[in-house]
Amino acid sequence: MKHFFALFFSFLLVLQSPIATQAKTSSEDSTTKKTIQKKTTLPPVNGIQEKIEAYIKEHEDTAASVAVSVFEKQKTIVSLHHGMTNIADNVKSNQDTVYEWGSVTKLLTWVSIMQLAEQGEINLTDDISDYLPDGFLTKLTYDKPITFLHLMNHQGGWQETTIDIETKNIDEVVSLKTALNRSEPPQIYEPGTTYAYSNWGCALAGFIVENISGMPFHEYVKQHIFLPLGMAHTSMDPTLADNKWVYQQRRLLNCYYIDEDTVEDYGTCIRHVLLYPAGMATGTLADMTMFAKALLPDTEGKSPLFKQAKTLEQMITPSLFYGDSSQPRVSHGFLNTQYGVNTIGHPGNTAGCTANLVLDPASGRGAVVMANQVGEVTFNSGLMPLVFGSIQQEKSATLPPVNSLAGYYLSTRTFNVGVLRILRILGQGELLPLMKTGDSDTLSVALTDSEVRLIDSNRLDVLGLQMFVYEDEHGTTHLQNYSHDYVKQNTGLFWVQVGLIILIPVGVIYSLIALLVRLIVFIIRKRKKKENSPSRIDKLQLLVHLAIIAIGICFYQIIMADSYTVSTMWLPCSLSALFALIPIGYAIAALANRNKLKSGRLHKINCVVTAIVGLLMTFNVIYWQTFYFWA
Repeated sequence: MKHFFALFFSFLLVLQSPIATQAKTSSEDSTTKKTIQKKTTLPPVNGIQEKIEAYIKEHEDTAASVAVSVFEKQKTIVSLHHGMTNIADNVKSNQDTVYEWGSVTKLLTWVSIMQLAEQGEINLTDDISDYLPDGFLTKLTYDKPITFLHLMNHQGGWQETTIDIETKNIDEVVSLKTALNRSEPPQIYEPGTTYAYSNWGCALAGFIVENISGMPFHEYVKQHIFLPLGMAHTSMDPTLADNKWVYQQRRLLNCYYIDEDTVEDYGTCIRHVLLYPAGMATGTLADMTMFAKALLPDTEGKSPLFKQAKTLEQMITPSLFYGDSSQPRVSHGFLNTQYGVNTIGHPGNTAGCTANLVLDPASGRGAVVMANQVGEVTFNSGLMPLVFGSIQQEKSATLPPVNSLAGYYLSTRTFNVGVLRILRILGQGELLPLMKTGDSDTLSVALTDSEVRLIDSNRLDVLGLQMFVYEDEHGTTHLQNYSHDYVKQNTGLFWVQVGLIILIPVGVIYSLIALLVRLIVFIIRKRKKKENSPSRIDKLQLLVHLAIIAIGICFYQIIMADSYTVSTMWLPCSLSALFALIPIGYAIAALANRNKLKSGRLHKINCVVTAIVGLLMTFNVIYWQTFYFWA
């Protein structure tokens, strides 16, 4: 929860992606697609390095280190390192510095899938179950097959995954198959209908590569991508054991959180990503640049990654659009971004690093940015307009009032089932609250000072991020970006959910006060040598207060956990379920013995209020499914 809004919007702004209407795959009828008119402007090559250097100099106060490369038509025109890999020891970044790729790693997985498709081992429209062990997928809700294209378009239908996806302890690293089994999320959407960015779906694709190739995924990548490209300074293994040089160099890199007021040193901050096909690659700027160049055709239209030019051509072709527009959203795993020109690429974030790889297939220009800061956007996002230009969008002279878009939006990349269900409201990136202001032309994002304005009748500017608006067939408003579809919530239901959450600390405070009062009364009666013989109901009431406090502590541990694993979640989840039974028992006992309660009115009110508060805490446990730690 730390640096909540800073990290959330930093993550979104890495791409600055424009959004459009409801997504459809490229296989659907596109004859009625609306064309979004934009002026395209690509900055000239001359002067790019000077502009980048000046930009870095301007923002170096909020930087640890940054590595940048720019190339065009396979020729490198910018390659620089700036800043410190260890601020305390004054260690400078250089060509041997390795950074974590984060989700840029996914492009290695999608290239592997395209290689297998080129070899005829798979078809992108095949049912992935045909390439998995029998019964491997155990939490499917829909009978509709999941295809490779669904995986590449993040439309497999799974909810978000955070349980058992990474570890600090190298001894806890397990096989990819085991990691997938342990962290399998429930399927909450019908395949092909909802865009919900999925790390688990990408890791599943990597496991299929293992099954078909007969070798661990990291070995497949080494043999079919790293070695052919000469990427000798990049590792893919979750332990980095496949490259001893990278293993050693990574331990020389410190990671940071830096803003205008804060510098936090996270140390080496090494996390072993168990779903490693989705985000574990680690290497030098030069190596990622080699990979980026291979994703664009050379002068003969070929790539060393594929035997046939048409395979790369297919891969960079849009596979998912924003609704009835002509704006691409996904190109076979690449995420599409609009700068001065249409680009493809992928950003990446880890616990300590940020990276971005962006390509313009039309010009053959590409850029790579790597930094040892969590949620870094000043360079990973801010440098890209210098390379690819800024989006040129003409605003309409007259725009409708934006007030109708005010409301609470929840992401489709979320938790519908299991212990983390409460993060639908409290989780980073889950909630987008747009509030009315005194101006009918603007909204604001709650808890920030940022204004939200319409760019045109279908597009919002939210903290510099373009989000397109559409209404589905049910009249529900959606806001979309590259990794999320935000769906407007019923205001009444939303506040009921918020109210339930608020009742958790309120209940704890009530019980603490009640226990304090009981203690004071006990001490007074003892000093006056009056008889202290609490009734059976009073004893049960004491137990309920303790249970309410314990449930509150369990919720706190779940919400504030540094990592989510079954081993860290099972205890607070099990205890919350156990303590949730106590208020039920108390309510039953109080009801059964209502005629035996003390005659005092205050005592009866106290019993009733305690029962209500206790049952509401129990309802919280049931509604937020805090008992369901294995989901």
